[in-house]
Amino acid sequence: MAKFPLSMQKKHPYTEMAKTTHGHFTDTPYTIRPYSAAGIPFRWMLREQVEGNKKWGVSSLKEALQLGYQAEREPDLTTNKNWEKDKKTWVQEGTNQRIILDTFFSVAKPNESLVFFYAKRTPMLEDARRVIIGVGRVKSVSEPIEYHYAGGQKPKDNISGYPNVRIFQELQVPRRGAIFGCNVCLTRQRRTF
Repeated sequence: MAKFPLSMQKKHPYTEMAKTTHGHFTDTPYTIRPYSAAGIPFRWMLREQVEGNKKWGVSSLKEALQLGYQAEREPDLTTNKNWEKDKKTWVQEGTNQRIILDTFFSVAKPNESLVFFYAKRTPMLEDARRVIIGVGRVKSVSEPIEYHYAGGQKPKDNISGYPNVRIFQELQVPRRGAIFGCNVCLTRQRRTF
């Protein structure tokens, strides 16, 4: 939520440790525009959440939302050196990622949806619950950013991929010029959930 743009390079976290399946990804530039924030749906990107786990009572997002996600598209990470077991933690394959990310962010309606910023820990509060520190109205959500590939294009037999992020662009806050418009009122009345 800075008043200036923030440009960075995104490196796929598996590029070095899983070179067989992910070594073709290269650093990918992206910019967060002024008064914007990155949104990352961590829970939705967990394979267990998408595919479900009957043993632990986790229902499947794929079934509940009728998603076109296909587990067969996901890479076998055990083909990489020093990967004895594929824990299948994160959705890795680009088409599957797009299906999940597009579904998650499709509910953000311009000039209607709100984004809530929270802190996991705050000074002088010994409570494990989250504390809301700001609210903004969504003007738009960025398009997906595909990872860049070594040599300029995705090799034929490798997976595509997307950073698990979209940008809530140019958030409107209740007080003009304030980065977190509700910060003042929330520091007086600590609301937790």
